[in-house]
Amino acid sequence: MIANSVVDSLETNQQTPEYSFAIATEENHEVKKLRNSILSVIHTPSSSSSDAQYWATWAQKYKNVDIQTLIESAQNTSKTMLNNDAHMLRILIARKHNVKLSTDLFIEQVKWRAKWQPQKIDHIMIPHALKCR
Repeated sequence: MIANSVVDSLETNQQTPEYSFAIATEENHEVKKLRNSILSVIHTPSSSSSDAQYWATWAQKYKNVDIQTLIESAQNTSKTMLNNDAHMLRILIARKHNVKLSTDLFIEQVKWRAKWQPQKIDHIMIPHALKCR
């Protein structure tokens, strides 16, 4: 199996309380299948313990961006999202439990979040025209 140590470490990580919840056994099995599918995509055969090469290949197409920062952001985002059962299940539901489509959606979400970093948006950054009165 690809990246067994990564899968084992993901299964032993504790989720933060805000994302912690119980899911049905069948759904848990589907989430594990999705995790394995994602890990098989982002871990290259030459570097099965790190996804840096996968994200570096993606980051090369952006010119005016610090590539190392983009790679680190993608790695951190993917690790956080892989550890979040609720988010993984939401992706599966959005793609009607199709693991291939869910994997593609996960990768696109990581890329978008790494590039735009929505977690850093502050209410001060929102234009006055969009604020509630």
